[in-house]
Amino acid sequence: MEEVESLIPSVIQRITDAITEVIKLGVTRVVVPGNFPNGCILIHLTTFKSNDPASYDVFKCLKGLNNFAMNYNTELQRAISLLRENHPGIDIAYADYYTAYLWVFSYAPSLGFDVASVQKACCGIRGEYNFDMTKMC
Repeated sequence: MEEVESLIPSVIQRITDAITEVIKLGVTRVVVPGNFPNGCILIHLTTFKSNDPASYDVFKCLKGLNNFAMNYNTELQRAISLLRENHPGIDIAYADYYTAYLWVFSYAPSLGFDVASVQKACCGIRGEYNFDMTKMC
């Protein structure tokens, strides 16, 4: 995890550079997507499964991967703020996928989702998450 965390600044810099380039080309509106809560993604839940209940949060997502995603999103939002300061005439929006994803989890029953199925692949074949790496949808 430390190695992946160490890559965040360079990834953010590449994104910032790409946004700067499209602004130079004349773009006046940019949407920059943040990261999903990776600890809730079925492939990650399957690959990094833990027997330690403390590894999971209230949504039964992996805390470590979600902390990584939050750190990444925080750094990305800082970079977006700097871009906005440097390009005041450009609309730069942050798409907060992390919060939106967890909002759906929080309100799954009122949105018509079966809570027992929220963390199951709809087209899978077996396993706790109805997800199998050898038989992907």
